[in-house]
This record gives sequence, C-alpha cells and structure tokens, in this order.
Amino acid sequence: RLILLGLAWAFIHHLIAGSLMAASLLEWASGIGTSDDASGIPAASFGAASLQDQEWVAANPYPQGSADPLVPSAAKATQDNAEPYSDGCQLGTGDEPFRECEYGDPDGTFSVVLAGDSHATSWVPALTRLARQEGWSMRTMLKSRCPLTDSLVSIDPDGPQHDPYDTCETWKGDALDRLDEAPPDLLLLTTINYVRIVDSEGNKLSGESRVAEIQRGFGNVAQQVTENGTRPVFIADAPLMLDEDGQARNVPDCVADNADDLALCATPRDVAIDRRNPVDRMLVSDSSYDWDVIDLSDGMCLPEWWPAVVGNVIVYRDYAHLTETYSTTLAPWLAEALAPWTPNVAATSPASASSAATSKVSAYGAALLLDRQ
Repeated sequence: RLILLGLAWAFIHHLIAGSLMAASLLEWASGIGTSDDASGIPAASFGAASLQDQEWVAANPYPQGSADPLVPSAAKATQDNAEPYSDGCQLGTGDEPFRECEYGDPDGTFSVVLAGDSHATSWVPALTRLARQEGWSMRTMLKSRCPLTDSLVSIDPDGPQHDPYDTCETWKGDALDRLDEAPPDLLLLTTINYVRIVDSEGNKLSGESRVAEIQRGFGNVAQQVTENGTRPVFIADAPLMLDEDGQARNVPDCVADNADDLALCATPRDVAIDRRNPVDRMLVSDSSYDWDVIDLSDGMCLPEWWPAVVGNVIVYRDYAHLTETYSTTLAPWLAEALAPWTPNVAATSPASASSAATSKVSAYGAALLLDRQ
C-alpha cells in the first residue's frame, strides 16, 4: 500500500510539474497521463515507443533483461484484454446475433472498419487510440476464430474431416451486408496465422491448394468492398510465441518465472517469422486483386529477437494475443503504416514526429501503471 501511495504521489507530482508539453500530451491521452510514467520510465522508452529510435535499437540489439516496473504485471497480463471483450463486442464461437460497435467519433468524416477474429481484436486498442485522436469513425465487426473471408473455415479439432463453422458463415454474411449498406473509407482485415481452411466437403486444405484458396477468399471480399469505394488493407498477424519444441509459450507465465532474465522468454526473430503461417505473404504474392498489406513487426521486435517484454511492457497476454497496453503503444506505428490511405495522421507518425508520438503513447501508458501493477 505504501508503494502504491508513493507511486500515486509521484504520478501527481509529475502531473502538476508538467509543462505545456505535458498539457499537449494530456490532450492526446484524453485527459490522463504524463510525459514520463509514475516510476520514471522516459516517455520515449515505454512499450513500442522504445523501438522508434533506430540508433538506440542498433546499440541495444538484445532483449530487455529485466523490467521494474512491469506494465501490466505478469499476474495481471492475462486479463489485459482489449475493450471488446468487456463490452460484448467480441463475439464467441456460438450462435450470437451479429454486432457492430463504434469506438471512434461517430460523426467523423473519415471511417474505418476493423473486421475479423480475435487477432483483429488485438489491434483495437491501437486503432481506437488513433481514431479518437484523429476524429475518425471507427467500427468493429469481431467474432472469435472467424476471419472475414469468402473461404470456408472450420474450428473442429485437427483431423481429415471438418464440419463447417456455421455460425461464422452466418456472421460473415451479416458483416458483408453491413459493409455494403454503410461502406467505410478503409477496411482493415486480419486473421490468426493458422486459420483452418476447408473445401465444400470439409477436407482440410494444405500446401498450394490452401494458398490459392486463401488468396481467392480474401480476394473476393476485397473486390466486393472495393466496388463500394472502400480500400481494403490486410494487417499481418503477429507470430505465435512458441518454445524450442514448438509448443505454445504462455508469455506472462514465462515472464513471472524469469523476471531476472527476460531474454529467456524471447524468440529469435527469424524463427518467429518463419513459424507464422504467412497469410500476408500469400496475399502480397497475388496481384489479381487490388489490396495492400501492412506489417507492424518492427514495432514489436528487435532486428534479431522477438521479445516478451518491450519498453517495460509485456507484449502478449498469452502466446498469441497482444496485451491491451502494448497494442495501445503501437498507435504511432499503425498511424505511419496507414498514412497512404488516411487523412491527417502525420502528427502521430513515428517517421515524421517520433518524439511527439512516443510521448503521446507513453502518456497513456503511464496512467495504466497504477492499476496494472
């Protein structure tokens, strides 16, 4: 309790002592935060912000060895979920009514929709932060294990035959109808790396047949929304965190067990990238459709390592999904990646204003410290 009181006093002290720069950070962070967090982490060193200084990254090529403070704590990281989980906007795999949710400015003149499975939900905190800052309308269409593709997917256990994911098919139809009724300026799509694609007979596809079907399925969706004036952009999925044997590594558990040597929870970058099913590369390799693919890997990893902790922030809440905290710190990276198709995002782009961007993201992260320790 004394530690929390001390942190609270430090937070208040920074808030009161903040300059005009702190005031601008407060405006960006919707009224909370400071340029440094309550325990003195520099703004430019919090979460993904720490990776924006390429000279620093080059001089510090190895994963962070320890983190004090750690945000969220290892004990709370598993519950550091994006907002759709708490407000009912992340649908499960059951038969639930289609739901569309608004997280930005409903009166915004620029509109973006994020659609897909729980890995799409991982990007909600970053996109929400960006949309609220820029005054965009931001809608979500989210259902567990259900990417928005024209391909058939299955959630049956591995085996030769798979029943179709019927509630997903219904949801996809509703989502496409809604996109036709109210087309956004930008549609962001993503999917879990190992999405199971099946044919009409329930046979699991693999190899070249799987590649071709993924290209066709997402391509048909891209073509449909493009006809309504929407720009489709695919976000490359973050790789799974696996151990040396290829088994899922629960990142919060690993961090708790190796608090004094966090490098033990990191994965070589080339191994992490190779392990992910390259859906994004499948799409890039197909020029039949007019789409774009963005990859935020550089906002999550070092040149040779994919760490479990970056800038004192735990990256994953399990082995596959980003923590809400870390996703939020990726807002400037997302802004830069989306700049070709979005208005007025230069102020939050790491390329054009890295110092301001890192401060803005860290301001939000600082306010999380007191309740996520």
